[in-house]
Amino acid sequence: MPKRLSSRAVLALQEALSVVYHFKKDLRRFLLACGVTNSLLSQVNWGEGQYKRQIVADLFDLILPNQDRFLPMITKL
Repeated sequence: MPKRLSSRAVLALQEALSVVYHFKKDLRRFLLACGVTNSLLSQVNWGEGQYKRQIVADLFDLILPNQDRFLPMITKL
């Protein structure tokens, strides 16, 4: 059975990513450093007025259905 993150761990990670970085560009730089691909990041709206909390939620909406594939990247986060 493949490893999966608990829902509590996912929520804690999302919260941490939303508040640790003051600027969206710093959050994006960190995500890239952890192995999140540009193709994933480009599927998320990084536009003006978009909150980091929503950006992180949208990113996790893309990642979590494929947790088996993205687990190494998630653990780096």
